[in-house]
Amino acid sequence: MQMPQYLYNNSHRFGRKKVIIGSLILGSAAGAIQAASVNIEMYTVFRTISGMFFFAAFNPAFSLSE
Repeated sequence: MQMPQYLYNNSHRFGRKKVIIGSLILGSAAGAIQAASVNIEMYTVFRTISGMFFFAAFNPAFSLSE
């Protein structure tokens, strides 16, 4: 759970839009690798990584909507 909090803190430093776009790009890349996974371990690792990046994109986006 450290990565989403780390990316959320970066949104104050680098700007929320840049962090949201970066998180979505990295999460999509992890999702593409997840889709091409060849075993359950690879699938589980990249499912976790993509979930962490999409969670990191949600926090700054939620604060923008207020």
